[in-house]
Amino acid sequence: EAVNYDGSESRFVRDFAIDNAVHWIRDYHLDGLRLDATDTIRDDSDMNLLAELQSAVRDATERDVVIIAEEAHNQVRTVHPEADGGYGIDAVWADDFHHEMRVFLSNAWENYYSDYAGTLTNVATALNEGFIFQGQHSDHWKGPRGSRVTDEPASAFVIALQNHDQVGNRPFGERLHHQVNAERYAVASTLLLLAPETPLLFMGQEFMASTPFLYFTDHNEDLGRLVTDGRRREFGGFRAFEAPESHSLIPDPQAESTYLSSRLNLSERDRHSGTYALYRRLLEIRHNDPVFADPSRISCRATPVGANAIALHRWNRGDHRMVLANFGSELIVNLDRLDDRELVNFRNWTEILSTQSAEFGGQELPCTLNSERAVFSIHIPARTAVVLSSS
Repeated sequence: EAVNYDGSESRFVRDFAIDNAVHWIRDYHLDGLRLDATDTIRDDSDMNLLAELQSAVRDATERDVVIIAEEAHNQVRTVHPEADGGYGIDAVWADDFHHEMRVFLSNAWENYYSDYAGTLTNVATALNEGFIFQGQHSDHWKGPRGSRVTDEPASAFVIALQNHDQVGNRPFGERLHHQVNAERYAVASTLLLLAPETPLLFMGQEFMASTPFLYFTDHNEDLGRLVTDGRRREFGGFRAFEAPESHSLIPDPQAESTYLSSRLNLSERDRHSGTYALYRRLLEIRHNDPVFADPSRISCRATPVGANAIALHRWNRGDHRMVLANFGSELIVNLDRLDDRELVNFRNWTEILSTQSAEFGGQELPCTLNSERAVFSIHIPARTAVVLSSS
């Protein structure tokens, strides 16, 4: 049965959850809260628990706090203001971007990934609209999933390449960069950090941590045994673990070695200094650049360029920025044809970053801008992201 948030004597249960949230903000002065699995809350009250909780939290402090919900059902109502019938949450996890990118980069297709084709056309939809699923049928969910995105700001959608669920819930805790080429990982990272949506970083991804992040627990013996058995049965739906005898290959969540092997080795910041420098530079650009600092979906357009590249065009009045993320072989992109409404007559693009730069561990392969016969194009090396600026 669901937690009693709307039945007889539910007031006590609601107060327990709300007072706990207030406690963290008021007494420990946290900057905000991430509310877990909000899509599984059952509440038919006149005021949804999430709306009441966020209101109480904000009333408990004069500071601005951020409240983020894990909303797997893609319901935009969660981030709408209370005055408009919403719940007043600042942002929701938008997993569609992660799932589509993961399938594209690593050919994942089992379980909930079965809903995703792994195309940059769909990645562009996620960047342009926040959600891919906006009411379409989902085979995994066995019915329609999501609601229509309208004028919600990009900041209301939290996107990621990795998080504790998507890494820790894998049988062996593989991080994305354990499965894909380092150059393609740099390209994906550039797209993540310069998109208008709110990016989420999972500890260690900024320096390509070699350690896995396994699912580990420290329960009492009886509960621990049940968790271990359940964890191993959970992967029975994956082809690699169909045979019961293969379940023992999955690390025991209760074993101390499972926890110890998941700890970060911070010296890898030096060993993987190129990736670490790239993340620092991209975050600096996102923070200081007047175009990339603007969380607007209205002045942003992502466009697939063939099957293996995507162009992310962002602008703020007369300032324009272009992220060209090439995951495949070298190619030439005609910039004039990417977005006729905004790019026509622009001929003064300059490069402000390339993932092929030596400081980021690249091979110093040049990106070449060409303007011939009234056609403005750029040659991009294989597995490279380049960031251009025009004013």
